[in-house]
Amino acid sequence: FTAGGIAVEGDGVRELYVGTIAHFNADLFPPSIDYMALGHLHAPQQAGGREHIRYSGSPIPMNFCEAKQQKKVIQVDFTGRRPHIEEIAVPCFQPLEKICGDLAELTGRIAQLVGENSNAWLEIEYTGEMIVPNLDDEISRAIAGSELKVTRTINRNNTHLRLTGDETPQSLEGMNELAVFDYCLKTRNVPEEQRTELIQAYQEIIGAIVENDAGNE
Repeated sequence: FTAGGIAVEGDGVRELYVGTIAHFNADLFPPSIDYMALGHLHAPQQAGGREHIRYSGSPIPMNFCEAKQQKKVIQVDFTGRRPHIEEIAVPCFQPLEKICGDLAELTGRIAQLVGENSNAWLEIEYTGEMIVPNLDDEISRAIAGSELKVTRTINRNNTHLRLTGDETPQSLEGMNELAVFDYCLKTRNVPEEQRTELIQAYQEIIGAIVENDAGNE
């Protein structure tokens, strides 16, 4: 696309290349062009600050990163070769909202939307440090009885766990089950106040497995 073109992070717009060229300078368009409508970028904008060279953008949000973006269509009328350009705002037919934060922030914002009788489609992104194993249930309870709809839930805490899951400082030989579990809690930065409860639950699970194995012998 043209140099200086604005893409929103996470909007799915891919860098395209022609040969080794990624961006095309708007100065290279010939002056004989009366109006040029460009594609690919989702956000409405002028190319290189030129009124007659434009991206009208997508008429609807392509993802939640564009939820707050005012979409437009461009109407161009000509008097001879002279363009008369009008931006027409596209109404929002379906509100979208991306909510990020810890559990209190997520449920707090959802409560606000419920109070506003919103029918927004939501993308939920949990970024808290505390482990919330029943995150989906918490969100479901928060939107119960409302017109809100959750289309996607992202748990960054779980993502972090998966990304660091194969980091081991030593061979597992010589480490008992509790030592391995304690190491996992530390490397994943589980808050200290949660560790005692998690270790207790882990010990109960191990105990149940041992008892079950003993009963099968």
